[in-house]
Amino acid sequence: MQNRIQNRISILACMLALMSSMTVYGESPSWHAGGASALSATIPKKNELTSVQEILDHQERFFEKDVTVRGVFRGWKEKCTSSSMITRSDWVLEDDTGCIYITGRIPKALSPLKPKGESVLVQGRVITTKKGKPAIKAAQITLLPK
Repeated sequence: MQNRIQNRISILACMLALMSSMTVYGESPSWHAGGASALSATIPKKNELTSVQEILDHQERFFEKDVTVRGVFRGWKEKCTSSSMITRSDWVLEDDTGCIYITGRIPKALSPLKPKGESVLVQGRVITTKKGKPAIKAAQITLLPK
């Protein structure tokens, strides 16, 4: 009986630890373009960023790998032939090297119908679409200050 109670307590403790480490879209302070100090801890160094072109050129190396890409939010208005959509709500991210579709919830601060060229940081996993092209499944999207 005591072992069963201890096991349940251990399971609950693990669940609480897991839940506290999750990012809830729209609730994280990193969604808001407040002061630079609020964002500085979440912006990786330049050498930790992956360019879109690197992903496109070395799709097999990045498949199922976590990446961080910085680019411009193009919403649903722009098409991207180097990548393909997974769902109808996927949107385009463009950097200086190319474009790629992002799948995942769009932050409330961004309008996919009327993008304003907002700078965003996308952290996610590279996946391959049914058409064999790469896309990124977003885990976190951070709106960057202008």
